[in-house]
Amino acid sequence: MLNYLKKEPYIYNKLKHSLLIMLIISLVFTLIITYMHQQINKQQIIANYQIVGGLTNLFPDKEEEITSIFFEDNNTNYIEQGKKSLNKFGYTENMNICYNKNIYSKSIVVLVCNIIMVICIFLFLLFYFSKNIVYIMKKLELFSDGIDKIMDRNYSTRLSTNNEGIVNRIGNQFNLMARRLELSIEEIKKGREQIKSIVTDISHQFKTPLSSIKLFNSLMLEDDVDRENQLQFLLRSKEEISKLEWLIKSLIGISRLEAGMISIKKEKSDLKQTILQAINSIYLSASEKNISIDIKELISKDINHDSKWTKEAIFNILENAVKYTKNGGKITIRMEQLETSVRLIIQDTGIGIPNNEQVNIFNRFYRGKSKEVQKKEGSGVGLYLTKRILEEQQFNITLYSIENTGTTFSILFFIT
Repeated sequence: MLNYLKKEPYIYNKLKHSLLIMLIISLVFTLIITYMHQQINKQQIIANYQIVGGLTNLFPDKEEEITSIFFEDNNTNYIEQGKKSLNKFGYTENMNICYNKNIYSKSIVVLVCNIIMVICIFLFLLFYFSKNIVYIMKKLELFSDGIDKIMDRNYSTRLSTNNEGIVNRIGNQFNLMARRLELSIEEIKKGREQIKSIVTDISHQFKTPLSSIKLFNSLMLEDDVDRENQLQFLLRSKEEISKLEWLIKSLIGISRLEAGMISIKKEKSDLKQTILQAINSIYLSASEKNISIDIKELISKDINHDSKWTKEAIFNILENAVKYTKNGGKITIRMEQLETSVRLIIQDTGIGIPNNEQVNIFNRFYRGKSKEVQKKEGSGVGLYLTKRILEEQQFNITLYSIENTGTTFSILFFIT
């Protein structure tokens, strides 16, 4: 019980004060009752003086004997003799106390003091519990009002919690719950906006290839189109269909990532093996363009990461490096061991990225404005996915690029 009281300082302090006040009240009334008992004792002594004085006055020669009888312990013979003598005059053991006026008056005072003390303690306890009940009820009313506000979708509601204790801890938990609800609602709203944005982006991205395919199909249906033009239209339709296929694949990845359907599962595994898998996936396309891949200082290091999605993120960077590097170019890959992290550096000798475009390069569906970029197939989602996948794992990616010279991507994998 004491442990529970200590958890609520307000009630615990009030209880300590109440016990102290009741102790003071009891002490005061105890002193009063003790004083009254002393007064009764004095009255008894005066009565004894009277009895001894009367006897010695009647029998002066017997003073010493009378006094010795008074100080003597209970003597059965004397008690019985005195009882017989006093009973004759109506003075008995069953006589009402009111006949002894001195003792009676003092006893009444003692009784009244006891009653007053009990009433005071009762009233004080009633006041104490009433005050605490009012305190708790006010807190419960605040909680009830707060819950009503939250049910009315006012998620910014907060309760005042300046003190310690169970009640205030409940208030803090209420505020935490309200804050989490507020954040959840914000996330839902943000998710809806993202879905709207994705739908808009999908509509925009699909419009051009679909219009091209529709146009080529209409032209091929015409009677006067020769075989050579039909073949050309079919080849161009094939290109647009390939773009659509790539676009659909990328959009599915984005949609799954935005909706939280892609689950990042980090496990301790060798980062070097993940990087090598990504390199192997791009090696063939690099060979077709006679692009050399120079692998330097790859470090075997167990890093807590999702091997599958991290490989996808690195592959996207390498794919762009191959795509925007001219025939006979070079891609250099190396790792650096830092104190609390491992850095992966991917450097190419490609067309580079203008300074004014570098800030947007990781944006969804963003593609460079240069002719070299526009004539290459792409949807502008590869680097966006790369950044999202790495950030989901608390990794960091940066780039440094010089136009017409090349681009360097740096990924920082933190050791945990």
